[in-house]
Amino acid sequence: MLMLRRAIIKHLRENITEIGGRVYQAYLAAEKAKRPYITVRLAESIASEVISFGGTMQIELFVYDDLGKSYLNLDYISDKIIAVLNGAYITDQEDGKTYYIEWNPTTNDIIEEDRKLIGRLLRFKTAILHERRI
Repeated sequence: MLMLRRAIIKHLRENITEIGGRVYQAYLAAEKAKRPYITVRLAESIASEVISFGGTMQIELFVYDDLGKSYLNLDYISDKIIAVLNGAYITDQEDGKTYYIEWNPTTNDIIEEDRKLIGRLLRFKTAILHERRI
């Protein structure tokens, strides 16, 4: 999954200029990280009912800004993320693996009061294969 996470982070850093390259792995953004920023979390993987070595990986993106700011900026950034990722083929430059990304059309507003953040959760998915090596 290293390849998928790395490819998404790179793709967002290159295509969402409003966040100035501030895309982090989930839970790893510094407490004082400049906002807004995005975190990438690989969530639940769902096994295929058809093939034993494949399935779907759920991808969760959290867009954060300062508590007390408007959700409208998060809406704007979220719309750009959806436009950039939904239906996109992204490739990890280090191993050449390519992933087709689809938006799972659900969103949630969140508040993390302890970290003084507001956020928006976006969900995407991609097919994954764990092919046997011969």
